[in-house]
Amino acid sequence: MAMTKYNLVRVRHLLAMLKENRYPNFPRFMAEMKRLDPAGAYKLSARTLLRDIEFLKSQYSAPIQYDCSQRGYYLSVPEWNIDIPVLEDSEMRAAVLGARLAENIMPAPVRQIVRHILNEDIAARHSGPVIRVI
Repeated sequence: MAMTKYNLVRVRHLLAMLKENRYPNFPRFMAEMKRLDPAGAYKLSARTLLRDIEFLKSQYSAPIQYDCSQRGYYLSVPEWNIDIPVLEDSEMRAAVLGARLAENIMPAPVRQIVRHILNEDIAARHSGPVIRVI
């Protein structure tokens, strides 16, 4: 799942609720999203929430479990943490511009070096799977 700007915001709020032991489930999560955005840009389904939970489990080994008594999800390892790397808009634009310039105007050997440096820089900014902000 490629992360869009909206997916990333949604996942961050889900993680915040999990870390705060608020036992998010679909109604609680939707209430939180509506509180954050009264205009209603976040029209989600229960299936979307489940996909986000499965994404966190599969890509980041998030220890997310369901508690029947609380009717919501929780972190079975409370100290588990994740750092979702996100490039700032200016950094992303600079990286994309640099890559495009390298592809269009530089000779092949220089283009490969620039692409390699860009990839190393992006890789150095995170330790987990790449989350692309589209």
